[in-house]
Amino acid sequence: MLTGITTTLLLRQKNSLEVTDNFTYEKTPWRLRLMFSLQNYQQLRNIVDTLLNFIFIVSYIHLLDYAGLNIDPYIALILLLFSGTAFFSVSKPSWTFIILTLVSTVPPVALYFFGQERRPTLLTPPYSFFYPCRFWRFHLSLMKTLSPGKNTFLRIRFRQTTKKIIVIGVSIFNILLTVTAFVHLLERSQSIDLDFFSVFYFITMSSTTGLSTDIVPDSILSRVVILLIMVIGAIFLPANLAELLELASSRSFYDRKYKMKKGQGHVVLMGDCEAILIHDFLREFFCLDHGAETMTTIVVILNSEEPSADLVAILNDPMYSRRVQYVKAPEISFRSFEKAAIDKSKGCFILSARVSEGKAARLKDAEIVMRALSLRKFEPTIPIYTNISLPQNKIHFKFLAEQVLCIDELKMGMLAQNLISPGFSTALIHLTISVTDNSLNNFLKSTTEYWHLEYAHSVSQEIYSISLNLFAGVKFNDVVLDIYQKYQALLFAFCKGDGEVAINHDTVINGDEIGFIITRDASIASNIANGNKTSDSDCYHYTGIDIENPEPSSSKPLFVAKNVKNIHFNNDLSNSSSSTDELVYKGKKGKGTISENTLLKLSPPTRRKVLEDVEEMPAISLSQEEFEKVPEFKPTIRKFKNHILICNLGPIIPTLLLAFITPLRHQMKNILIVVLSPEEIDDKHDANDFDFEKKNVVFVTGSALLRKDLDRAGVADCSFAVVTGSNKIENLRTVDSNVLLVVLNIEAMSLNKNLRIVMDLVYTENLKFIGQSKPRAGKQSFQLFEQLTEPSFSSGHCFTQSMLNSVLANSFFNPYLIKLLSLLVFPRENGTGFLRHVKVKEELDGKIWRVVFEKYIEKGVVPFGVYRKGEKGYFVIVNPDQFLQISKLDFIICLTKCN
Repeated sequence: MLTGITTTLLLRQKNSLEVTDNFTYEKTPWRLRLMFSLQNYQQLRNIVDTLLNFIFIVSYIHLLDYAGLNIDPYIALILLLFSGTAFFSVSKPSWTFIILTLVSTVPPVALYFFGQERRPTLLTPPYSFFYPCRFWRFHLSLMKTLSPGKNTFLRIRFRQTTKKIIVIGVSIFNILLTVTAFVHLLERSQSIDLDFFSVFYFITMSSTTGLSTDIVPDSILSRVVILLIMVIGAIFLPANLAELLELASSRSFYDRKYKMKKGQGHVVLMGDCEAILIHDFLREFFCLDHGAETMTTIVVILNSEEPSADLVAILNDPMYSRRVQYVKAPEISFRSFEKAAIDKSKGCFILSARVSEGKAARLKDAEIVMRALSLRKFEPTIPIYTNISLPQNKIHFKFLAEQVLCIDELKMGMLAQNLISPGFSTALIHLTISVTDNSLNNFLKSTTEYWHLEYAHSVSQEIYSISLNLFAGVKFNDVVLDIYQKYQALLFAFCKGDGEVAINHDTVINGDEIGFIITRDASIASNIANGNKTSDSDCYHYTGIDIENPEPSSSKPLFVAKNVKNIHFNNDLSNSSSSTDELVYKGKKGKGTISENTLLKLSPPTRRKVLEDVEEMPAISLSQEEFEKVPEFKPTIRKFKNHILICNLGPIIPTLLLAFITPLRHQMKNILIVVLSPEEIDDKHDANDFDFEKKNVVFVTGSALLRKDLDRAGVADCSFAVVTGSNKIENLRTVDSNVLLVVLNIEAMSLNKNLRIVMDLVYTENLKFIGQSKPRAGKQSFQLFEQLTEPSFSSGHCFTQSMLNSVLANSFFNPYLIKLLSLLVFPRENGTGFLRHVKVKEELDGKIWRVVFEKYIEKGVVPFGVYRKGEKGYFVIVNPDQFLQISKLDFIICLTKCN
């Protein structure tokens, strides 16, 4: 740095008009000027010096063992003259190097040109003992060449570990080589005819292993030299060999370059590489529903850390072992980008930790911005997909990333929508998680629960994009009805030519729009876009229903699945029995209880009549007897009533709280919101800007884990309760324990029998602790379906952040997905549709879904799905089959044009 500043000052003084007499460029010593002019060629000079020294060594060995032209003095002379250029080097050579240069080069030159003998093998001591000094000089010269430099003519790129291994290895080798030269010269001076490599073998074996060889020293001098070698080897070599082996073993298996294969593309994954985060991403990315592109695409994970044990297990999974490669390298480095071949990739995903809060969230987003900037500088055209922690930072990615997802913002909006439209989060997650028909059918073969068959139809639904050029000049609602009647697919939104997305917009299609439909298979979307007829290949078929008179036979199930065993029903209740560990349904008027096994034996129509008198169990799975034993809570403070209670276990981030309030106020404009949090608002300046007081928001400082603080927040009289967990992870398995305890406290203290509790968890496995969950077989292939069929999730009481990890992977195949989700969660007033629940009217009770669909379309409302009451509570069915029978117990989920 100092030399650069000096050069800059000299050049400025040269070109300046105000030149002083004390300091001018012309008065600078010529050596200093030449030195700075040649500083960029310093590394080249070191390389040339090393090569000359190497030739000097080779000529010496050849001259001793083989007859031929003696070029040794000429090489010595060239090396001596070239070493004089060190006088102009920025870094002056050490005195050790200067002395070694002189004793290595001067004796051969002087004795050859001025002595009587012309072959060094005939030289007598002590002059001959200067010859091996060239070996040690070669070592010092090589070390200078391998040393890093900023301005180098030829950059030798090595990793730090590799560089250390090379340095230590070369040091050991050169020590052995130098000692060999002395011993070999000593033996030759005593007329012992040994070649150089035989002596080198003897020295190496003696120094490293102590084994004996055929070479035996027979003079006092040679024995002294050998003893000295043994002492040096015992002191120096073991320590260096141990360090060398340690460095070699510390080299990572994953520290390797990605090599592209013909016919394969790849995407790069970087950022926080949590095992669960990676697993959720890979499961969605490699789902066969995305088409053949997933079969020819490799995922390259670029990270600077060693993979964890859980992540190694994922990498070694047969499903991913040949489709995922882990590259260990610094993430923000162009060299690392070259190792991962980012410039040739289809896109780059930057993942951030699923949990971050406060200052940590801002730091995490700053790291993502840095990664995105470095990627954009390295390859300006690469598509970048990223998720961030804070919504206010999305503006920075407007020109940095193609897709930006703020999971925390989406989470808060979905919690609010779950209060307005129960099951909202379940419906959206069904549309973002890809499931193949084959895996779904395999799960249905193993289940004996009737509601799974209805629910499975919803799980299989996904969002696809199609061209609407065949529907030019037709009203949007007419297009929706036509597509549904022909293909049983739901068109709910479209993208205009200017890129604006509209949901259930009352307009005429121009033909240049892109439509978004909900259906179970990409082939159906292709048939719609091309105007082809579709075959009746749906895996779900309803039986026993007359379209004109849609009352099914009581002895047949509503529908069965292909290759799925039929579920038989029995109306006889006399043989039914109940056990204490079964789910028990209790009538509202105390008319007795009905066990789950008994309920499953009923025909669907009879079962629905029974369920009319069934009282829903609380969200947390206490048995009925235990729940009744809980003493009634008597509140001491009743300051708030009929309000929404938000129990936040972490700091309050204003922008995320605003993400909860914004969609809520479209439906619940004046309801009071009470926020109970152990910490104050994270950013008071933002809080003042948002003016939460005018938004009818009250803050209570306290812990939701304490009953006294819940009492202060009015838990006894609240109408809704929202529980959000802390984002600090210490143990992934127990990260949601606080949320579960808070929910139990709320249920025990609430006096509102119609209280609705919604919550979010971090770890999906913890869903089994909520609601009427039963122990399952735990098969790995059914793990996803078991999580999706948990009553707490299917009813919309709970969802997990990890379920949203699939959104970013899905956006690679559907670039409009994030925008569609954002519009559904945060609707706008300019024609964007609102997702709402509507009670089924009496005249539609018993009708099939197709009739209901047509009735609602006539009113300009797009039916989106059904919120149905089943054996274990409510569940969501998105885009139901047209022959699904609707009951007055159901709610119709629909997209309205206005609030």
